[in-house]
Amino acid sequence: LICDPFVGQLINSYTPQSCSNGAIPIGEFPNMLSRFTCQDKDPPETCRITGKFITQAAYLKVYAYSNSAQGMIDILPSLQNLTQCLALKDTLSSIVSNQCKPFRASMYRLWASMLALSIVIKVLVLLFL
Repeated sequence: LICDPFVGQLINSYTPQSCSNGAIPIGEFPNMLSRFTCQDKDPPETCRITGKFITQAAYLKVYAYSNSAQGMIDILPSLQNLTQCLALKDTLSSIVSNQCKPFRASMYRLWASMLALSIVIKVLVLLFL
């Protein structure tokens, strides 16, 4: 049984590693088929006797397709994050929650010091008149 990670799920709620027990991930499928693959150098009679009924050309096609499919499954969570702009949302929320508060406090201290400086200068101007 080959694992279908999309069974019972919507494509937008995909979670990796959601295969049923005993199911073979698509990326492992060529490893299973290699036991039944007849190499080009082996005579056909030997392959038939040993139970190797898959040609090497067919095995290479299965290998290419399963590697491509496994690669797409592996990058799907990253692609979903890109479509939902999670990297941007996470960065902005980090800035707002971690860096805006210190910035706000610094701006308040700057404003208070400017206010104090202007009051002192006003008092000095009044004293010298």
